[in-house]
Amino acid sequence: MILFLVVCLIFSFVGYFSEKKVLNPVTIMCTLWGMIILLSKLQLYGLYSVEKDIYEIIFNGVYTFIFGYYLTKFINLIVSKDTFGDHNFYFDINYKKIYILYAICITYTFFRISQYGLGIFSNGFNLAGIGSYINSVSNSSNGIVAALGFLIVTPLFFPLLIVSSIDLIFGKRDRVLFILTIVLILERIIVYGGRLPIIQFVITMGIIMNFENKKQLVKISKFSKIIIITAGIIIFIALTSTKMVDTSVSMWKGLYLDFAMQPYMFQSWKNILGNNNYSYGFASLFGFIHPIIYALENIGFFSTMPQFFSNIYTNIQNTFNVWVPIGDQLTANAYTSAFWYLYYDGGILGTIVGMFILGMISFLFFNMAIKHNGAKSLSNYVMIAFCLIYTFTDMEFYKYDFVLGILYLNFLIYKNYKFR
Repeated sequence: MILFLVVCLIFSFVGYFSEKKVLNPVTIMCTLWGMIILLSKLQLYGLYSVEKDIYEIIFNGVYTFIFGYYLTKFINLIVSKDTFGDHNFYFDINYKKIYILYAICITYTFFRISQYGLGIFSNGFNLAGIGSYINSVSNSSNGIVAALGFLIVTPLFFPLLIVSSIDLIFGKRDRVLFILTIVLILERIIVYGGRLPIIQFVITMGIIMNFENKKQLVKISKFSKIIIITAGIIIFIALTSTKMVDTSVSMWKGLYLDFAMQPYMFQSWKNILGNNNYSYGFASLFGFIHPIIYALENIGFFSTMPQFFSNIYTNIQNTFNVWVPIGDQLTANAYTSAFWYLYYDGGILGTIVGMFILGMISFLFFNMAIKHNGAKSLSNYVMIAFCLIYTFTDMEFYKYDFVLGILYLNFLIYKNYKFR
């Protein structure tokens, strides 16, 4: 335990000094999981103790992430002959295309809200109640409208948010784009009945603030960046507190548990699944197969999801829907962490291999953002940074909208980008 905390502390600083950015992959992972393990071990507010082997799985995962990151960095330094620093992406957003995509998303979301009429107002001003009502009704819907929401609108929100955030900091600060962003955020707050859209916006702005662009129209001082990032972190913590914990707990107790219960939640669902019940990589990467299954179901290729994939999907959804005891008179759901998904993939070996690959991918995307110094590469890194930050809740590549979002970002929004 002490060794792990020391390693996390050291590499949090090593990551910063080697990459010259606060929110680099190594610093994010080491700071986040060093904090989680420390809080978990304190066992405050009656939080149950965690078995030694669970901690060891997490420790080895973080170690292999660091190793994968710096091994890839070392290989890149040896074999790379590309002088990326001499290039830069055109910062030329196709605003007309973005407007059209925003119009589709806003129109669909407004239709989804208005479709349920008085049922929304029956929940008063309770956002959680409104979101629950809308989702309970929409989950049973089908047809073209449902397909549009599943395959297009939901996956597009995050990429559009990233693009508009980059434009706000580095670009023309287009007023129409900013207004469209605010409208869609407000709509999604109503639809989801929660603060996730605001949280995503705050984190996105914080990550982008780490970078500088040669074509940045308005320079932001380092002091201003520190203030903005600090404020963003405070807002993020405030918004995420008590989100998944029993609402009867106090704010501080909920905030503590939000960043301390992951090892125990991992342990609980590991035991529920049992031994040798593996998904062979599909739990962590379900987001790649889910849209294909959805499309095949809707065109009548098969009536229901194949049993193998159905079991994986059900097991993962249970972690969100089933509340389990985590302490004295305390229950919680979700927050199994990315380590549980990787363990579900292939046990201890799955965790080690998965985190090693994640470390490699993180370097490649971060290096592209640094070297290319442009909107497309920065947008991709924001997606990966979210994947790392959200390892304390789940594995982002499990989510179909996250995977489709990356594809839309590269092959739709930034399709015509060229090197300069």
